[in-house]
Amino acid sequence: MESAQGEVDNLKTTLEKKIVRAPFDGRLGIRKVDLGEDLQVGEEIVSLQATNSVRVNFPVPQFWLVKMSRGLPVMVKLGDGSETVIQGQVTAVGADINPNTRNAIVQSYLENENNVLIPGMAVNVTVTLAAPQNVLAVPATSVIYAPFGDTVFVIENNEKNNLIARQQFVRLGRARGDFVEILDGISSSQKIAIAGAFRLNNGQAVMISELPTPEFSITPTPADN
Repeated sequence: MESAQGEVDNLKTTLEKKIVRAPFDGRLGIRKVDLGEDLQVGEEIVSLQATNSVRVNFPVPQFWLVKMSRGLPVMVKLGDGSETVIQGQVTAVGADINPNTRNAIVQSYLENENNVLIPGMAVNVTVTLAAPQNVLAVPATSVIYAPFGDTVFVIENNEKNNLIARQQFVRLGRARGDFVEILDGISSSQKIAIAGAFRLNNGQAVMISELPTPEFSITPTPADN
């Protein structure tokens, strides 16, 4: 009886090894094998993706890499045009920089309770830095780009107290949305031409238009007409 019981236990153990179980809960994809097919060691059966919590990896330019640290809040927005937003935080910062793109990979962790995030999908990521920077930014339409240097037209009064346009060289920084950063050349107290600057000449008399100014945004969403 004991010998027979040993054979039964051995058969149960062998049968147990032939059952494939998922190591964690997740989402199954398309089966890669057919029913009744003999499986080889290491052969893929089906794709299994964990969806209850996900990691989002995104590239960060080398300039911002020194400002990245663990625990910074991350806002992930789906790339499908919806307003769905998922909150998370930075969990790891890459130690190497891609020599081609000069970007490093930053990883964030998010709870995906409603399974709206699927591994491999594209998303928009916004990271809130611990120490925001104050910059002087002007609309990109106010900048005249040229090989000899970038300029803007400053609106000021001449000796007769008439408004004139004076061309001023500026040093540009980073651009974001409809705005570009001014590192040097003008101050926040000066007025500049934000539309039609390409039509102006140095010293030309100008008038401030009463027409509504164009709408500028850090995150513009141009209409596809």
